[in-house]
Amino acid sequence: MDCSKNWSKSSALLHVLTPQGVCHLRDIPEARRRRSPETHLFALSSSAWIYDNREGEMDRRRGLREVIAGGEDETNICKMTAASCTPLLIARNQFAAKFVGMGEETTPSDLGHLRSRIDTLDADLVRLLNERASVSVNIGLAKQKAAKTGKAADDHIHRPSREKQIYDRLETLNHGPLPTPAIQAIFREVMSASISLQRETTIAFLGPRGTYTHQVAFNRFGDSVQYVAQDTIEDVFDAVESGSVTYGVVPFENSRFGSVQATLDRFCTSSGGVQIRAEAYLPVQHSLLANKGTSQSQIRRVYSHQQGFGQCQSYISQHLRGVERINVSSTAHAADLASREPGSAAICSPACATLYGLDVVATGIEDAKDNTTRFFIIGNTSDSPSADDRTLLSFTVDHRQPGALADALSVLKTHNINLTKIDSRPSGQRPWHFFFFIEMTGHMHNENVASAIDDMKAYCLDLRILGSYPSQRPPAEAGAII
Repeated sequence: MDCSKNWSKSSALLHVLTPQGVCHLRDIPEARRRRSPETHLFALSSSAWIYDNREGEMDRRRGLREVIAGGEDETNICKMTAASCTPLLIARNQFAAKFVGMGEETTPSDLGHLRSRIDTLDADLVRLLNERASVSVNIGLAKQKAAKTGKAADDHIHRPSREKQIYDRLETLNHGPLPTPAIQAIFREVMSASISLQRETTIAFLGPRGTYTHQVAFNRFGDSVQYVAQDTIEDVFDAVESGSVTYGVVPFENSRFGSVQATLDRFCTSSGGVQIRAEAYLPVQHSLLANKGTSQSQIRRVYSHQQGFGQCQSYISQHLRGVERINVSSTAHAADLASREPGSAAICSPACATLYGLDVVATGIEDAKDNTTRFFIIGNTSDSPSADDRTLLSFTVDHRQPGALADALSVLKTHNINLTKIDSRPSGQRPWHFFFFIEMTGHMHNENVASAIDDMKAYCLDLRILGSYPSQRPPAEAGAII
């Protein structure tokens, strides 16, 4: 049956579903439109045509869409079914489908056409990527000029609020078949390359290679910037304060084992030249890695960061009783040490097995599968406000004054600001004297937040704003350590 005369019956865009995927009708050669034994022609509309050559019939069904989520104006997920057709799950008017039972092979001429189409698309992508890069370079020049003339607050090339806006927009624009994380990973590298064209960018992280901090840094900034490993968290702060690097990445807190003390302590002693620009979250699966040829029963000492030990307490109690535990500056440093000593092991990322030539003794040894570690990207200033921000403060109070801390915190309630974290660390100024850290919703430049901070000064000593940053907190899901 020749169905070409019916192709215009639907006002929606026409697409063809083949064993190789979904494409627009215009991309199917005219000759193949009339003879393809495996092609399904469909259009998304309230009254849709679905054609199945194998059954030799045209089936017009009204009300084929079953809306799964969203309204008529949303990108609805629709279920299209017909008695003679393979069930489909498709996004309205988009090139996306999941299908079964489509095992037919293509002919050599079909492959040639598809590969030619790929070549054309690749050429378009290269042209558009370079066009985007040229615009990005011009943006960098404009920011530098504005900063020199005093018309801009700063000329930072990493704008977390803008980055979040881009990623959110990509999620809205993407309708498959590539998943959104894949699209975002591609654009991460596009933006990384654009950053490197604007200015040489260096990122300090808690090293050596293979730490979770290293992974977060790479996930954030991509492959086109330079990375500088630091021995300690303090060294990362120092590098940012001195201006020897553009940004730094440090671990801040774990959802199961609490705050990273070294980061809080370094905030206490900071001269004010460091501000938080962004936050990031990372999932983790801890592994026990041992020196080559060392079985679990032969392990005499195990290295890790204190957070690594803290997150694997159950496994350690059951399987490593009597084994010496040695705290070191990072999990990757633990792996490096274990690789040099027979009878030694490390609790760290499984990626360290390849990096440091270790044997995998056990994987997934963390106590909780949903633990998360939050990291901060630090620079010399914070970013401008976004639609959803957090602000971190540190301060002390007069501990001799009853209710001093409660009075300070009550200001947040008065200004309708939510408190999202509170912590404390010894100030080092005198015994039993503490710095308090509080995180609140909002940006320091929001009117209500700025007013609240001013009011808190009546109850607080040494109050400092450590930074404002877009909230990146995921749903209650997995996480990591350093």
